Amino acid sequence: VLGVQLVGGFLGEAANKIKNRIPGNIGKPGEKIDGTACAAQITAEIKAEIEAMVAKTGKAPGLAVVIVGARKDSQTYVNMKKKKCQELGIQSFGSELPDTASQDEVLKLVRQYNADPNVHGILVQLPLPKHIDEEIV
Repeated sequence: VLGVQLVGGFLGEAANKIKNRIPGNIGKPGEKIDGTACAAQITAEIKAEIEAMVAKTGKAPGLAVVIVGARKDSQTYVNMKKKKCQELGIQSFGSELPDTASQDEVLKLVRQYNADPNVHGILVQLPLPKHIDEEIV
């Protein structure tokens, strides 16, 4: 739905449910599953857990997305994540840098999001331009 890494950080029970639905953990070997229904159920469970967390803490989880460059496929992927965040009640933060941005500029932005108490996960969209070391970022 959003990725087990994001969800697992602050939605333990829902993350475990997602992990248990990963192919290979679903039903019997060779059993067909309805992926659309499974995704809808997982989305509903995560949304309910987020709503409960917001009711308890007054704070919604936040996802920051950093995109460097103007690749249409990357922008499409990021837009899908933003839409899913909105559907689930997750705050969405985003920054777009030109493909000429330096590695230091990207790292500075990641550090800013990392220091923001409203941000609980950071997605740096890959691939990055060739002059930026993905491993360092």
